[in-house]
Amino acid sequence: MLKQNGGTAAGAVIILICGGTITTQDVSGSLYLLRQEQLSVAAIEYPCIGDNKVSLFANVTKSPYFSIKERGVGTMSHISTYIELVNAIRDVQRFFTQGVAPKWPTLVRTTELVSLSLSLVCL
Repeated sequence: MLKQNGGTAAGAVIILICGGTITTQDVSGSLYLLRQEQLSVAAIEYPCIGDNKVSLFANVTKSPYFSIKERGVGTMSHISTYIELVNAIRDVQRFFTQGVAPKWPTLVRTTELVSLSLSLVCL
């Protein structure tokens, strides 16, 4: 997909969002391809349940890595988890567009209000 119309994938950025579990064999094969194709992989480990092997992709390609734990209960995600994911993706965008794109708005402050029946994040 990155090599459409006979072009090259060199310089492309992949944002990998996954739980983090990957076999050593898959890691070594993938790292070889990333180096060969000159790709960058920004890794977001979510929900952080793996062995942090995903961070190798970011480290080898000198790209950002984020580890985000699920703060929800059961199948319900917590709003603060969502905000962490959005912030991670925005930071990836900033990392790869430094000096190219205008300054993006930033989250200045997050306050979490918790009650018995409701949890809100105020921006």
